[in-house]
Parts: sequence; structure tokens; C-alpha cells
Amino acid sequence: VLCTLYPLCSSLQDNYFIHRQCLPLIEKSAKSGIAVLMFFVPDSGQFQGCARLKSIGKLNRGLALASLEWLSRSRVSSRDAQHLSNSWDGGRRLYVARDGQAIDFSSGKELLALFRVSPSSLVK
Repeated sequence: VLCTLYPLCSSLQDNYFIHRQCLPLIEKSAKSGIAVLMFFVPDSGQFQGCARLKSIGKLNRGLALASLEWLSRSRVSSRDAQHLSNSWDGGRRLYVARDGQAIDFSSGKELLALFRVSPSSLVK
């Protein structure tokens, strides 16, 4: 699932606020196995980390607090990921996806590789 980090919350901490409209997809991903969140900061043009979802707290003022386990806090430029498109989003490039957009397995796997995270490391 792609999440957008805005300048006010761009520090990569172990807790992250998720907007209400993203919750159904993230909760569905978590129930089906592993939910991995990829973070993109539009102003920087960079992906700025990926994390496994550990838990989601209660909704408060349209936001839910998610507990994260960071897999990578490294940065990947949109230029390095420009070849990645999302078949589940009409073939749009990943770096222009909407907040909370599901990412197809193939593109997600390639983006994880750019972060130097092995998909096999996600299985516990």
C-alpha cells in the first residue's frame, strides 16, 4: 500500500497516522497476511522508506495511529522507480499514485528491491 508523507509528518517514526479513506485497504491487507506500507513524499520526489504494519489503533478525528516495523528508511528517487507502474491502478506510475493505493505484487516486489528489502524477509 502506498502512503503519502507530507512535510508536517515526514519524520520516519514507529507510529504513523493513517487517513480514514486508506484504512479499509490497509486493514484488508493486514487480514490477508502482511501489509507493507511504502512512503512517498511528493515535495521531495522520493520514496522515503517502507514498513510492515504491526497494528492499527482507534480512529480519532479521521486518523488512526498505526504501529510500524521499519524495513528500510532509505530513500529511493522517483527517477530510480520511474519504470514501475501499477497494474491495479490503470498502469499509472507508482510515484504518481494516490494516498492509500494498493500496489500490484510485481511492482511492490521491485520497489522493495530498490529499498534492498527481500520479500522473503517479510515472512516470519
